[in-house]
Amino acid sequence: MGITIHFNMKSRAKRKERIARLIGEMKEVALDFPFDYVGDIEHYTRHNRDPNKRISEDSTNMGNKYSMCLHIDIPWAKRHGRMSTSVTPIECYMFLVDPGEGCETFNVGLARYPERITVTYSPKDDDAYRETIKNGGHTTWGFSWRKWKKKRGYQDPSLYVERREIPTRLPGWRFSDFCKTQYANNISLEHFLCCHVSIVTFLEELNKLPTTEVKINDETFDDVVIHLIQVNLPDINALDKPYPFI
Repeated sequence: MGITIHFNMKSRAKRKERIARLIGEMKEVALDFPFDYVGDIEHYTRHNRDPNKRISEDSTNMGNKYSMCLHIDIPWAKRHGRMSTSVTPIECYMFLVDPGEGCETFNVGLARYPERITVTYSPKDDDAYRETIKNGGHTTWGFSWRKWKKKRGYQDPSLYVERREIPTRLPGWRFSDFCKTQYANNISLEHFLCCHVSIVTFLEELNKLPTTEVKINDETFDDVVIHLIQVNLPDINALDKPYPFI
């Protein structure tokens, strides 16, 4: 993904009123940084009368939806081709941040999620009936008729497709998002550094707020990138290409 900052945050606070105040405190911290834009705090729920702020499983009414959703593993599909599904929150407080020209926008917020969700089970996704397929230097996974016939004979696997409930294991209030800063370098190296370092420092400041924990994955901004910056790499966008020197 190039030079991208990923972050996860959660809060030990339980009461919705405290969460709302905490998001307000986060926005106050954001306003102290040289970001191009810090948006209003939005409150999304599944029962909001405003359709633009209503959360639904099939909602496409806001780009923020994808920030709110988290992914969990499908319990029967972990070994032979890992599968996951998205979990839509019940409720969320968030605001938008635009760090600067060339950067992606990102959201800051906290959301709570259902304890259980319903997903479609298919034997063709079940590890019990899948196998590893090696073809030259490539490894894939696929449905094994051998395993299926051993347990189910010649029955049609589609007869066993059904809806099942699975636990989400997403307690409390939490949030996750990312921001790609790499193309801020199209403006200048100084602009890129200002944007990137401001975002990381901002997230570190959020981690100091009461009841809040923020984990940052500053992807690719490591010793290699620092070295490239020190030698004044003319185009950081080249980092999207394979690194022959790593």
